[in-house]
Amino acid sequence: MTKTPLPSSLARTLGFALAGFLVVVDQSTKAWARAQLDEPVDLGPFLNLILGFNRGVSFGLLSADGDAGRWLLVTVTGLIAAAMLVAIGRSRRQA
Repeated sequence: MTKTPLPSSLARTLGFALAGFLVVVDQSTKAWARAQLDEPVDLGPFLNLILGFNRGVSFGLLSADGDAGRWLLVTVTGLIAAAMLVAIGRSRRQA
């Protein structure tokens, strides 16, 4: 039984829809954490949920505490996202 591949336009639409869904889920969980985690929540004898903020990229590297650092990270992130959108838009489905 051979599988018929999705048309590239449908695959692209599904990819963008999935990305949009993941952004909504990400922002929703962040909003929930800000609203609910005023104090640590004990989940067991060795596991707690604590609200914390990372002001940099990974593990606090490239700290964005100042305006210049923050805008540099926003610019780099925007360029990466734009490049990914262009790459998705130009992609062709390979059989």
